[in-house]
Amino acid sequence: MGGFFSNKDYSFEELVYRGVESDELDYKAHMSWHTMTRAAKGKLVRHLIAFANTRGGFLVIGVGEDRFGNPNCCTGVSPEEAGSFDPSAVGTFINSYVEPAIDFTIERPVVKGKKYVIFVIRPFTTLPHVCSNSIEGELQSGVFYIRTVEASSRPARRALEMQELIRRAMRNEREQLSNVIRAVLNESPAATAPAANCSSMHCLDAIEESEHYFRRRTDSFALPQLKFTVAPENYIPGTYQLDKLRSAFKRSLRPDILFLHENESTPLPTPGSLRYISTDSRRMWQLFDSGLFCFFAVLSNAELDFADITRLCAVVCDFAGNLYSALNWDEERLTVRLEIVNPSGIRLACGKSEKYTFALPPPCSAEFVRSASDLSRHKNDNAVRLATRIGELFGVPEKLLQTLPANVKSLLEKK
Repeated sequence: MGGFFSNKDYSFEELVYRGVESDELDYKAHMSWHTMTRAAKGKLVRHLIAFANTRGGFLVIGVGEDRFGNPNCCTGVSPEEAGSFDPSAVGTFINSYVEPAIDFTIERPVVKGKKYVIFVIRPFTTLPHVCSNSIEGELQSGVFYIRTVEASSRPARRALEMQELIRRAMRNEREQLSNVIRAVLNESPAATAPAANCSSMHCLDAIEESEHYFRRRTDSFALPQLKFTVAPENYIPGTYQLDKLRSAFKRSLRPDILFLHENESTPLPTPGSLRYISTDSRRMWQLFDSGLFCFFAVLSNAELDFADITRLCAVVCDFAGNLYSALNWDEERLTVRLEIVNPSGIRLACGKSEKYTFALPPPCSAEFVRSASDLSRHKNDNAVRLATRIGELFGVPEKLLQTLPANVKSLLEKK
C-alpha cells in the first residue's frame, strides 16, 4: 500500500489488540453490512471521511467494548459478516456520500484464528473530502469531517482546523505541480520515484505536520517552545521497521528533565512512526521510519537559564549520536537544528544578574549538517556549536561563550 501504510508500518494483530481508540484507529463490534441501518452506515461513512481528512487510519470491525467501555472484546466476525463487506457494494455506497471519492481498502485478515474486517483509509492526496449527501442524525451535506485526538469524528468547525485542511491541500498541489514540471523536462523515472522525489521537501513537510500535531494540543500557539530536529538528507519512508526504531531509541535514551524523560521509552506506534506526547500535552517527540526525529516542548516562562540551554545542547547531541549509531548510520548526512519558537521577549539569564533578550527577527535557531559518524564521534564539539550559536543570538558576551567547551565536557562526562 506504500507510504504511511506499507506493511512495515503496522500489523493486523497489533491493530486488533491495541485496545485504544485514537485519531488513527476506531473499533466497532461485529456486524453485517446487509443488516446495518442507513443511519449506522452513515456513521461509518462519517468515520471514513474524518480519517481521510486527518492522517488516514484504520476502522476495525469485530472488537466490542467490555463492561468498562474499553474496546477489548476481540470476538471477530462470522464468515457471513465478513463476506457482507463486499468492496464494490460498500465502496459505491460510501462514495455516493462524499466528494472526492475516499481512497480506502477493505481487508479481512484472520488474527489468532478469528476473522476481522479492517478498513484501511488513506489521507487525501488532492482535495479534502466533503460530505455531499445527508443522512439524518449522522451526516450533514457540505461538512468537512475530521478525526480528533479524543477519537471522535466531527465537523471541522474551528478556523485552525479549516486552515490545516487548506494547508495540506496546498502542499499536495505543490507536489503534483512539481511532478508535472519534472515530466515536462523529461527527467528520468529514477528522479521521480517516490523514495527519492523531493526528499528535502517531504522531510520538511513531515516536520511541519509533526509540529502542527503538537501545537494543536498546546494551550496557545503564542507560547514559546523548544524545537529540536534531526533530519536525514535522503528522506525515505519505510527505511526502518518500528521494532527496530523502538530498540534503537531505548538504547539511546539518557533520561533528562530538559529533554527525554525516563517514562518516555514506551511510545505509541502510529503509521510510519513512534510518537510520545505527555499527559499534559506540553512535550512530544516523534521518530519516523525514515530516521527523522522531532522533539517539541512548551517553555514554562519567558526566562531561560543559559546553563540549562548548554545542558540541553549537550544531551540532545549525546542522544542523536547514540541514536544514529544504534541505527547503523555512517556517512549519511544529517541536519541537526535547535530552535526557540516564538522567541520575542524571551530573556536568557547568565547567572543571577546578567540577562539578555532576543531582539532579532525570528527564527532563533542553531543548525549544522554533519555525517552520522561525525555526530556520534564529536558530541562535545557539536553541542558547543549549538550552544554558542544560541548564545550569540541573545548577545551573550564572548568571555562566557569561551567557557562552553569545558562546561559541555563536564556535563557529558557526568552522564
